[in-house]
Amino acid sequence: MSDDMTAVVIYRCGMNTPRPDPDAVQWMTYAELARRLGIDVNSAKRRAYRNGWRTQEPNDPRDRTVRVAVPLDILPPETSADASADGRASLDTSADGMASADASAVTPGVAALAALLDRTIAELGQARAELAQERARRVEVETRLGILLAEEKFLSRGGLAARLRRVAELRYAK
Repeated sequence: MSDDMTAVVIYRCGMNTPRPDPDAVQWMTYAELARRLGIDVNSAKRRAYRNGWRTQEPNDPRDRTVRVAVPLDILPPETSADASADGRASLDTSADGMASADASAVTPGVAALAALLDRTIAELGQARAELAQERARRVEVETRLGILLAEEKFLSRGGLAARLRRVAELRYAK
């Protein structure tokens, strides 16, 4: 891959974007944090306490809404559902609903995942066919084993020898 092509891939994949400052925080309520992380409110409180995030009590004693300073680097990207719930503006999107800056970077990844999915489905079909063959073979082996065990049981009890003696006695008794 040429250096120019590598630069294009790095730019399109967002690999040249700086990491957020670990001191950068967003003040949010426990309910907002829970919704953003997709967890329960009590789990959000425990996580804030466990990580030692700063909290801010309101000045009004009637207002019991506590805010917590959440580091930006642990927050997932805000979805349009989060933005509309918070009343903030959502991302500028193209006609197909995807963010225009991300669409070109996502398309090759989606194509690769689709190809991987197709291969995996084909391998799964082949494995299922092999499993069906092995199950049929197992039934054959179990049937043959049952027959052999019955014959062995019959022979071990002296069944064949006793029958042969009885046949011989009947023949010579005449």
